[in-house]
Amino acid sequence: MISTTKKFTHYLQQLRTKASTRSQNKIHSLQGQISQLRNKVQELSLENKVKDRRINTLFDKARSKGELSSNPTAGVSVPNQKLSLPWNKEKREFEKLVKELTSKQDALIKNVEAIKEEDRCIQVGDTIVRTHYLADLPNVLTLSPIHKLLHLPLPLNITYHIQGTSRGSMLEASKRRLSVLEAEQNERIKKGKNRDLDLDKEISEVNTLINDLVYDQERNFIVSLYTQLRAESKLDIIDYSKTLTQEMKDVECTFNTHTFGQLDAFTSTLPIAKDLIKRNMLLHTQAVVNLLPFLSKSFNDEEGILLGNSRINGTLVLVDLFKARNANINIFGTSGSGKSVTAKLIISRLLLRGIQSIVIDPEGEYTALVDAFGGQVVRFSPSSGFNIFQIPPSTSVNSHISTLKTFFSFYIQPSRYDSALLDKILVELYKQHHKPSLKLFYQACSSARAPFVQDIETLLNGSLSGIFSNEDDILIESDIVCFDLSQLITDELKIPAMFMVSSFINGLINTRDKRRMIFIDEAHKLLANKETIAFYIDLVKTARKRKAGVVSITQNPEDYREENGAKTILTQAETSFILKQAYSSIQYITDKKVFPLTQQELQELPTLGIGEALFIREKEHVLLDIYPFESEEEFVFT
Repeated sequence: MISTTKKFTHYLQQLRTKASTRSQNKIHSLQGQISQLRNKVQELSLENKVKDRRINTLFDKARSKGELSSNPTAGVSVPNQKLSLPWNKEKREFEKLVKELTSKQDALIKNVEAIKEEDRCIQVGDTIVRTHYLADLPNVLTLSPIHKLLHLPLPLNITYHIQGTSRGSMLEASKRRLSVLEAEQNERIKKGKNRDLDLDKEISEVNTLINDLVYDQERNFIVSLYTQLRAESKLDIIDYSKTLTQEMKDVECTFNTHTFGQLDAFTSTLPIAKDLIKRNMLLHTQAVVNLLPFLSKSFNDEEGILLGNSRINGTLVLVDLFKARNANINIFGTSGSGKSVTAKLIISRLLLRGIQSIVIDPEGEYTALVDAFGGQVVRFSPSSGFNIFQIPPSTSVNSHISTLKTFFSFYIQPSRYDSALLDKILVELYKQHHKPSLKLFYQACSSARAPFVQDIETLLNGSLSGIFSNEDDILIESDIVCFDLSQLITDELKIPAMFMVSSFINGLINTRDKRRMIFIDEAHKLLANKETIAFYIDLVKTARKRKAGVVSITQNPEDYREENGAKTILTQAETSFILKQAYSSIQYITDKKVFPLTQQELQELPTLGIGEALFIREKEHVLLDIYPFESEEEFVFT
């Protein structure tokens, strides 16, 4: 039963204030008598213990002398029955008197002038109170009804009465019901009629229940749920009642007013464990679980950042992203569902925790945010390119040469690509020059008469001139860094650039000097070929050991296929934000079991609004409302 003691005390004070003086005196007098009798029973209890010890001593002495024996064939035996002692009678009389006095007290409370009972409400002082009961539920009970009930804009109290049942009696009743249903179906068949599909469905459900009861997978409970509405006038209570019943009908729940018995209904909502009206129903374990309002996990990490509000219980969700098995995050959602806003909010709040955020931004969506916070923006353009020959921190020459070979494979025609020759030229280049450049590399390719020299010339002097030929090294000096690739118009340009930037960041986090979060927008672009997929997987798998996390932001989970190994990237993320999804994506999630979602969650994903997400962390699932503060709006909505 859920109701607050504070509210009950308030009602009781109203009763006592409005009650007549004569009723008050009677109540106090009866309470005094009860208190005296309780003191007396304590004294009797002490006397009983003393007398019991004396009797036991006498019996022990008699047995030791052979006067008594527990063996019927050996002299006198003590009869095997409860000993009727004089103080037992006195105790029974006391209990009877207390029960009578308590009944009189309850009767006096009901008759005080402060409470006026009508057919559909009661008046407690100046407050009108109406009690409803839950009369019907949908066939499949989910969390939606209780969530809606909790968030109705009404002055509402909710009370539960939950009582367990005997598994044996439930099993017996279920079998009897099954026999009746099967007999009805067999009778139809004998008469030449078709099988009743509704009967077949009910037979299947009863069989499932019996099986669950036999193997102790389910329990049954007798459940009553009451709602108590309060208002200052009868017109208000009528409006509140209409709102309650109509809103709950939308989720297939029926709430009825308990007519001609509102005082008993009111008493049933008080925290005294009395269900006087017994408007109950039989529910199994899962239904009871979904009907309770406090079963969602609370995320409240002291060192965490605010991610939003739980839609189930309204609590703030504060999470330390680095506390879990890893700090990797998936953010999935259709266009316009709020993916970028979610990522921007995480970036701005991580800044307050001193965690560096590095963003790979193919569309230029994050530059305004980074500029606003005084961060560092590295722009890819013909006039401001990227030095692909810069060796990232904590990276060996040979490792970077391997990265460059993958990068050049995007631009060298397969028929002209010679891995061995390319490797040889790069090794010699780094031996001969302290600071290689694209120009020096082109000259080395020309000298070696490499078949791919024309492709390299395109990078140096052709349409891609300046983008990858910058000779200045990048120095990361800010807690927010954005690599802006928006001026690279096509994926042909963006994908190699994303790969090189990711490689640079991969080397940066090898320093392990601080906690970092790497945000990869349009992350599916890194799934271009086997080499980039292998690199992406390695980055995600090893980030935790290097005090970092990888945030993958994209629209479609189906891009991460099991066939190419990319599904590993999803499973390596301990935290996921699943915003509104297309039906095709939901089908893929269901078929491939990408995330362990319930049927209810799968049904809700296509209907989520902007900024609403299913938040998954450490196997806990929470429906989340993600929103910016007023001071953040100008940064995130750009």
